[in-house]
Amino acid sequence: CVSPPRVTGIVPLEVTNNEEGQPFNSADYTRDNHEFTYGPLPEVETVYPVIVPSPGGGHALVIHGSNFERSDTLVCVFDDGAPTMIRALWTGTSMVECLAPGHRAENVSVHVCNNGADCSQQSVFFEIQSPVNVTGLTPNRGSVQGGTVVTVSASALQARNAAYGYYRCRFDLTSVPATYLSSTVLTCVTPSQRAGFVSLAIT
Repeated sequence: CVSPPRVTGIVPLEVTNNEEGQPFNSADYTRDNHEFTYGPLPEVETVYPVIVPSPGGGHALVIHGSNFERSDTLVCVFDDGAPTMIRALWTGTSMVECLAPGHRAENVSVHVCNNGADCSQQSVFFEIQSPVNVTGLTPNRGSVQGGTVVTVSASALQARNAAYGYYRCRFDLTSVPATYLSSTVLTCVTPSQRAGFVSLAIT
C-alpha cells in the first residue's frame, strides 16, 4: 500500500479484500491492531569529514541534521550512481553516524532514511580522494627530544585538505600537524621519541 498524507501521529492499519470504490464497512477489515506511525522526513545539513582517502570503506562519517529517529531501520544511503544502504548509528535527533562504503575516488552524496525507504530530500556530499603515497623525506634522522623539521615528499596532496587542516604526519603512533607547501611537499615537526627507527605516514 502507498500511505496517504496525514498529520504526524499513530494511526491503525488494517486490510480488506473489498475492491476500491466499495462503500466503507469496518466489519470487512482485519482486526489485527497493527499501527502505522506518521512523522516528518529527516533533513541533512552537514557531513564530517568532507574528505576521506580512497577506497573510502570503513571511515566513520558524522551527519548533522534534524528529525532523525532512533529505529532499527535508520540508514544512510550513499550514491555515486549505484546507491548503497548502510545501517546508521543514532546519536540524537540531530546527529547520526555511518561507516562509508568502499567507493573509487569521487564525490558521493549521502541521504538519511528513518524507515529505510523514505529518505531526506536534501543530500550532503563528501569526497573520496586518491591515497597519499610518501616518496621521500629529509632529513631522515633527528633528536630524541623532537623539534626536527622534516620535509616530506608525497603524491596526490590536495590544497583543499590542507585548508580543512586534515593533513598530519604520524611517527609510529604519535600524530602531529603537517604544513602543506605544494601538491608534492609537506613539512612536519618531529615529536619526542625513544632512539631508534620509526615509521612515517601521512594521514
